[in-house]
Amino acid sequence: MVQVKLLYSYYFDDLYNRFAIPSEHVRFFFMKTLLLFPLLLVNIVLFAQNKPRNSVYFEAGGSTFFYSLNYDRLVLQDKEWELTGRLGFMYLPLGSRQMLGFPLGVSVLRPYSKSNSFELGFTGSFIVDQYDYTTDLVYLPGVKAGIRHYPIGKGLFWNTALQFTVVIVQDGLDDETVDEVSTTPLASFGVGYAF
Repeated sequence: MVQVKLLYSYYFDDLYNRFAIPSEHVRFFFMKTLLLFPLLLVNIVLFAQNKPRNSVYFEAGGSTFFYSLNYDRLVLQDKEWELTGRLGFMYLPLGSRQMLGFPLGVSVLRPYSKSNSFELGFTGSFIVDQYDYTTDLVYLPGVKAGIRHYPIGKGLFWNTALQFTVVIVQDGLDDETVDEVSTTPLASFGVGYAF
């Protein structure tokens, strides 16, 4: 403790002498400012970007056509760009037909305000469509563009997007040939909780 005080005293006395600060009150103020300024900078750096990194949300429409429950993670964050990853789940029983889907996605976000961002991303869904003793596999790769809202801190999250999707249908689990390929535009709206 004594060594720290001596080193501290020597360092700041040298600064005072270089700047020729006259009065003890001014020297005391100068010393407090020098000590508190780095703490203020650390506080600004740590808490300037307090956007939540995780969100759980319900999405209507989108890459599974009907709905999906999703987990989204803010993976990388910079002042101008952000990168998110998404993993979701969809189950839809329609009488004798059942659909099970898994949407995936990667998006690049460009913030235009503290809590809103433009979104551009790549999506992909894998859907197992089972009906009348037949199982089809449906692949849905696509690109999307939209707007995303994150709260400051925890709270309500929402996004909306338009996407262009390629629909690839493969009949049966054993058949490796593609039965149908088409393209379709899709719209989506998601709402959930960010934390």
